[in-house]
Amino acid sequence: MTHSLSFGGSALGFVCVRLMLAGMVLLASGNWVLGGGPAAAQTLRRTDPGHLQGVPPGTYQAPRSYPTPRFHKPHRDPFASGVIWLAQGTFAERAKSDGPLSRACREGLLKRVAGGFADFNDLRVPAAPPRGMVNRSGIVLDYPIYFFRYESSSNCQVFVPQ
Repeated sequence: MTHSLSFGGSALGFVCVRLMLAGMVLLASGNWVLGGGPAAAQTLRRTDPGHLQGVPPGTYQAPRSYPTPRFHKPHRDPFASGVIWLAQGTFAERAKSDGPLSRACREGLLKRVAGGFADFNDLRVPAAPPRGMVNRSGIVLDYPIYFFRYESSSNCQVFVPQ
């Protein structure tokens, strides 16, 4: 009884048949590399005795060792992030409400068009100096800075420094 293997006549089938035959020959001869036969007992030899030897003296100079760059945490300047007023203490301690200016802000007669932020210990609020506001209310702006809460709304509140 004969068995025939068919791989479809493709090049892949031809390669598979050759690999199977090579495996059978290796098993029959006992020279299987992974099996611990005579091939595994051989030692490794270098192909060239001068391979990976040191460089003769005076022909090569090692590269200079450069210092390792040290990266420092950047200094955080609060004024670079738009803070124009730093205040020690809480907002409630350092600012008081101004009624006429708050009313003008709610009516749209006082608007902040430039400026930045005022930084308190507990809160950061929008702030502007007098030159950074549009004042159509006729109220004289005497303070160096004005703080805004809920600006551009019907609940706008303007605070001045205390």
